[in-house]
Amino acid sequence: SGYWRSFGIDPTKAGRITLGPRFRYAKGIRNAEELDVATGVVWSRLGANANRRAEKFTATHTFTAAYLKFNLKRIGKPGDLTVRLRQDNAGNPGTIMDTATYAQTSAPIRDEKIAKVTLAGSIASGTSYWVEWQGSVNNDSDNCMMIKASTDATNGKHSANGTTWSASG
Repeated sequence: SGYWRSFGIDPTKAGRITLGPRFRYAKGIRNAEELDVATGVVWSRLGANANRRAEKFTATHTFTAAYLKFNLKRIGKPGDLTVRLRQDNAGNPGTIMDTATYAQTSAPIRDEKIAKVTLAGSIASGTSYWVEWQGSVNNDSDNCMMIKASTDATNGKHSANGTTWSASG
């Protein structure tokens, strides 16, 4: 039968034996980067005056980025969320490498979700980059997106215009 010692068979239904699911295997180890949040995280509102938040990371692998996952929740009815991958410019977010939009209707109200957007870019090992989240300029404290962000003032920045950046913390 090909089932060694009944591995993968579900015999729990009376009178039937159901073959188990087909196993799927990954193609191997994938390169990924994770932001170091050892100093702690907070929910950061993307609204009103500081509608942009950026987090810095230094790549440990060389690869082509395909997507970004991040923690998110929605308060009220904000505008869509813009996410950018940016180069580092002397410790601040620099040239935009790619931009994606996350529809506010995809985010649950007040419940946390791991959101995913398609962001592409060539990432070089040892090089610093920034991920920027921008809420709508019409957002306020009752209608905004919130992301989980680091409390590290060195690697976290906020901005109202995307040009002048201040340390977050």
